[in-house]
Amino acid sequence: MPESALWTSQGHPSLLTTTQAAEYLSVSTGTLANWRYRREGPPFVKAGKSVRYRLKDLEF
Repeated sequence: MPESALWTSQGHPSLLTTTQAAEYLSVSTGTLANWRYRREGPPFVKAGKSVRYRLKDLEF
């Protein structure tokens, strides 16, 4: 995957960690974990044990 695919045109990362996504949404990391468990909230991507959120999925 090209390095540019990891960044938006505005220079922001396109994949966010759980901590970054929680800050972006103004919720706790625990809330995101509960949403994942209950299959609610924004879509996420798993790579091994890592959870990432696409920035475009967090914008409404």
